Amino acid sequence: MTSITQYKQVQQHPRLGVEVLQGCSLINLTNLQIREFKQSLWEHGVVVVRQQNLTASQLEEFARNTFGDLMFGGYAKTLDPDISPDLRSQYVNILGNPKGLAQDVVGKFAWQWHHDKDGIPCTEGLDMNALYVVMLYGVKVPPEGMDGQPHTTEFIDMVEAYNNLDLQHQQQLEKMFMYHAPPMFSKRANTQVDIPQKMHPIVSTHKVTGQKGLYLG
Repeated sequence: MTSITQYKQVQQHPRLGVEVLQGCSLINLTNLQIREFKQSLWEHGVVVVRQQNLTASQLEEFARNTFGDLMFGGYAKTLDPDISPDLRSQYVNILGNPKGLAQDVVGKFAWQWHHDKDGIPCTEGLDMNALYVVMLYGVKVPPEGMDGQPHTTEFIDMVEAYNNLDLQHQQQLEKMFMYHAPPMFSKRANTQVDIPQKMHPIVSTHKVTGQKGLYLG
């Protein structure tokens, strides 16, 4: 039985980014490995698992086995028959150009800073402070983006941002609330999107760890 308590830092940050499950396959984990994987995620916010070979359906299965029912997607979602079956799943969204068409890039909204809870205002009955996990699986990553720069995925530690505030500012923000206007919906051109107005506190408390962090889109 392989444990994942031995992990290494993959980014120069005091909390975010550790590599876990070295030498393991996500489709064949023990219950202990799943528990330790989740504990590493709650502790570090961002974790990396290398050398995986998964289809979209297998990624969905891993998410369901690890975290339970999935929030977004489902059978109402239409799958593109022109995309490889290995990349298609009711609960997996594709970013990039899976058809190989340079001008047909899907998910350009992800190129700007955003909060990965941007879809929650459109989900009826879902609390804006719901525990939310996002998984990114790289199938093929070009060495450079359209701007000629290397591809990067960057993260901001909102727990650290909150902790870096002085006590007076922390107490002020803890009394404040805001409406969430997700850019991935509100900036679509030539569309009328009815986005429910959902209010949430600017300081969010993690459902598992109890840590406080800033919740800004």
